[in-house]
Amino acid sequence: MRIISGEWKGRRLISVKGKSTRPTSDRVRESVFNILRDRVNESNILDIFAGTGSMGFEALSRGGMEAVFIEKNNKAANVIAQNAKLLGCIDMIKIIKKDVFKAIDDLAREKYIFDLIFMDPPYNTKIESSVLSAILEANILSRPGLIVIEHDSNDRMPNDVGILMRTDMRKYGNTGVSLYERGDLK
Repeated sequence: MRIISGEWKGRRLISVKGKSTRPTSDRVRESVFNILRDRVNESNILDIFAGTGSMGFEALSRGGMEAVFIEKNNKAANVIAQNAKLLGCIDMIKIIKKDVFKAIDDLAREKYIFDLIFMDPPYNTKIESSVLSAILEANILSRPGLIVIEHDSNDRMPNDVGILMRTDMRKYGNTGVSLYERGDLK
């Protein structure tokens, strides 16, 4: 797995050994960032169910300001830290080793606001709507922020969760990517 574009283009990332994580493929990552284009530059990034951190690191490589990674698996969180050291960006990141809902509450208490939120939960857990609701309740998504969810392409994702509206959905083999934005901006 490698960084596709930006400052760290071509740099390899360490992966988590075993099957406890499912890294986003280079093809899907490249497609997502082609959709995002200018939204990445100078953004604050949250990478939920971060695994190796590939989405957050790709965003930083393309001009993101800072990234917070939520990953409760200790092996994966350690790999994120190792990747940050390899890329020389340890001062641009924060790793939270907690349950996603507790981590989101902590971020709200600390008054974090994110422009881009990436979420890649384990497939077939049906947790996406609950996490979207938690993000809304915590008020950690900027206006006009964007949430990118990677999911099984056969999963039926909700068209809306509260004021969050699904604005795009793409399929890449067995991987689906849904984009959500605030509906209160129109």
